[in-house]
Amino acid sequence: MARIIDAITGWEMQYFADGAGKPPAGGIVLEEVSHHSYTFAKDIRLIGIRLQVEEVSPQNTVVNTRSHFLPLSDPPFVVGRIEEKSPTQIQSVPGMQNAFQKLREFDDALFMKNYFQSNGRPVGYVVRADYTLPLKYVDATWPNSEFSEIDISQRFLFSRLANVPPHEPGGVLEAARCHPITRFEIISRAGGAKEPSKNRFRISSIRFDYRLHLRLDTAFDPPKPGAPARTGNNAGLFRDEEMATSAAAPLAPAFDWAVSQVAFAAAEKPLILEVATVGLWEGAPLVGPRFSGNKTTIKQAPHCWDNVHWWGARGLGQPMISAPGAFHAAHIHWRWGGAGSTFRSTIPEIDTPKAPPGNEGYWWQSDGARILVDPAIWIQTIRIAVTRNRPNLNPLTPGVKLESLSTEDWNTLFTGLGTPVDIEAGDQIVLWYSAEVHRQTVFPTEHDEGKLERRSKTFLAGDAGSVFLHGIFFAHGAERSGFATGTRSAEHRPRSAATIRSERKWMRPA
Repeated sequence: MARIIDAITGWEMQYFADGAGKPPAGGIVLEEVSHHSYTFAKDIRLIGIRLQVEEVSPQNTVVNTRSHFLPLSDPPFVVGRIEEKSPTQIQSVPGMQNAFQKLREFDDALFMKNYFQSNGRPVGYVVRADYTLPLKYVDATWPNSEFSEIDISQRFLFSRLANVPPHEPGGVLEAARCHPITRFEIISRAGGAKEPSKNRFRISSIRFDYRLHLRLDTAFDPPKPGAPARTGNNAGLFRDEEMATSAAAPLAPAFDWAVSQVAFAAAEKPLILEVATVGLWEGAPLVGPRFSGNKTTIKQAPHCWDNVHWWGARGLGQPMISAPGAFHAAHIHWRWGGAGSTFRSTIPEIDTPKAPPGNEGYWWQSDGARILVDPAIWIQTIRIAVTRNRPNLNPLTPGVKLESLSTEDWNTLFTGLGTPVDIEAGDQIVLWYSAEVHRQTVFPTEHDEGKLERRSKTFLAGDAGSVFLHGIFFAHGAERSGFATGTRSAEHRPRSAATIRSERKWMRPA
């Protein structure tokens, strides 16, 4: 067991490595993670990778598609040693950008370089291991493939506690950041498939399934005498507003309610039941295919959620985290809505162009709205689930195999459990995060979401990039009020808590 205590960033954690310094079967698992002695997670891991592989005829027709689960284990991968790195090792190099370029371990931090510096010097910590799916395995599994190998790199990247630049639109939250990044590169075979006259294999999508057992302290402030017992954690899902005004806001009973109404178009705070839902669908915040035959209507598509917040349970009926705000909580934002641009500083969340070329005009990629993914692989479907820590879904339970926790149809892992259970009062809960990078997607050519369109445009993703780039920011301060702070009461809209209980559905779009 290796233990990390990094005095510069304030993070502490531990992990297992074998005698050669390599991760165990399944990849790096960080355990007992905390920041400045505040508990953050029991364990964080990548369950594994799912490849969707198409068999394509010489006439370019897809004749078959199969799903393959790949754990980060040897076999099938060639596994490297676990490395710990800090950019402070090269502070003498002039300029932070150059410093990060000198450390290949931190090339993902270039997307968020403003969060990993202090007084112009790079500050951060990374735990990393690299894996290669070799040519021998590729040829044996997919003869005549278009690719020769796949390189994978686990990079857990950590920042110090800071509020410059701000982590959220209000700019009021001091937090440390944890980025459980997985980087991949699909190496194309030189000259393409070896035998053009035969069927060939190509990857149509690559999916990364995470399991994060977040475990936060029950509260920053001590319980009051006679208050209900505190147990476990709560979570909430939110969809941001696109406009900085809301018709409902003037009707709010108090200022903090008005802030929440302006900030969020939909909310389930706290989650009433376990849930398995969608955060992005092929690069857009709308659930499901955009086309039916030769027509599409974006306006009719259900919306995706934009973020999840996680906090220590304080008991039914008790004040909980503020939202916006959440001063003692884990925040996971994969998209900012347009409303946040009114308050957000001019420094973007990710220091890259906010939309790939040709995709700038859609409303979810406007100056205010921002999808927080690697632009090279922006065609992503992000799926989110929150479940009770069930023994049959815990890889630490004897007999539970990693492949059983990554089903071909991601949703069936959860819907197969039966009816979702009630977690409103707080429970030992687990976050499941899945990022699937698609080879291509099709959008309507018109940006007016109310129109039916016959025209379309095809977009292609790159062969390399990083998922979970947006990471998690962890705040552990006392709750406070202010101009950009929302209510500490429960919020459930557009579905009421009663509706959620009566319908008892796993899939609940925003």
